[in-house]
Amino acid sequence: MAKGKAPEVKDMFAYLDTEEHRQRFPKLHINDNFMEEGRLATTEFFWRDHYAWLKDAGYLLRSRYSPGWSASWKGTSKSPFECEDGVMSPAGVVMDATRLSDGSSVVLKQCDRMHSDASLIAFREVFIFHKFSTDPLASDPRNHCISLTEVLHVPDDDAMDIVVMPLLQSWKLVEFSTAGEVVDFISQIVEGLQFMHEKGFWHGDVKYNSIMMDASPLLIDDVNPWDPEMTRDLSRDARFRNRTEHPVRYYWIDFDLTGEHDPSQGPPLVEPKYGGTRQVPEFEFPEKCNPFAVDVWCLGFFIHVYFMEGADNLHIKKRRGCEFMLPLVSDMMNQDPAKRPSMDEVVRRFSDIKAGLTEWNLRARFAACDENPVLRIIKSTKHWSRQLMYKSRGIAAIPRPVHRVNR
Repeated sequence: MAKGKAPEVKDMFAYLDTEEHRQRFPKLHINDNFMEEGRLATTEFFWRDHYAWLKDAGYLLRSRYSPGWSASWKGTSKSPFECEDGVMSPAGVVMDATRLSDGSSVVLKQCDRMHSDASLIAFREVFIFHKFSTDPLASDPRNHCISLTEVLHVPDDDAMDIVVMPLLQSWKLVEFSTAGEVVDFISQIVEGLQFMHEKGFWHGDVKYNSIMMDASPLLIDDVNPWDPEMTRDLSRDARFRNRTEHPVRYYWIDFDLTGEHDPSQGPPLVEPKYGGTRQVPEFEFPEKCNPFAVDVWCLGFFIHVYFMEGADNLHIKKRRGCEFMLPLVSDMMNQDPAKRPSMDEVVRRFSDIKAGLTEWNLRARFAACDENPVLRIIKSTKHWSRQLMYKSRGIAAIPRPVHRVNR
């Protein structure tokens, strides 16, 4: 793994065994032999000890945390990482579970109410979750903030709550095949950030892994919650549908650096808070800055890197198919924050861009610029055959996902 590069989800099992993970989560590695010996990490004891309570509350943890669990790989030649009950969360405060009422997958997150910087951040995040998960904001189709499903109060710990959220997946789990699919993605994320800004909130950490998707329309197989490229039992690669036929909805997550501004208090100037994107021009000078303008720059940078020009140092390839975004993205990344468009302007200009695209622009392949020429011909032939079939069936070039309020 390249130094400083966040692991892909598919590399997570290997990542658990690296020095970087040991340094970030030392409590998980007090005894490095716990997996081979079929035991839980120290940070997993909480989930084992609350298995029955969580089940009574309507959430079933995997067999790894059930009473009397015995590791399935013991006495075999299998690696723990080849077995479903060998899968553990990369961080002990977060856990996957199944909601018994409907069989849906959820994420459980510990929230410690003791007075500390970490708890203050957690409670600010819970407040924002609750704000955007409650009507009238929850029912607004422009709302793309991950929802808070429930807060459980741990019965034997007055300082601990469990936050329940839907289990989402990385937007990169399935490749984008057309410019129209990318247009839908960008439409949703700019709309979602505009909605936050309109309600007086800046995100504060706009980057590639602050956006997730409800991948359920794309799933043919039941996938593993921590390695979604594999089936749940890790027996084989998972299969997926495409976004054009099966539209998905995208969500903003990670509100630990999010803040709120009251317009009556004057210009929104705050001390810089360094999230995952450090190249912001304002961050070169330790002065107060407009966090809404920072969001705009970071969003432009994200689109520029991941959907247009790429970045060699991040191992992201240059792409073709979305060159029409360049003028808007360039303005979003203006060095002078006062000259950047607001998110209202970004949404308006992007709507104008969409209106000027032909159906064939939108159905064009979204692919790497350095693609092998022979492979490009083969893939393009298959691609356009499929697009003609979609057109004949009346399937739109821009996917149109249904807004669902998560509860």
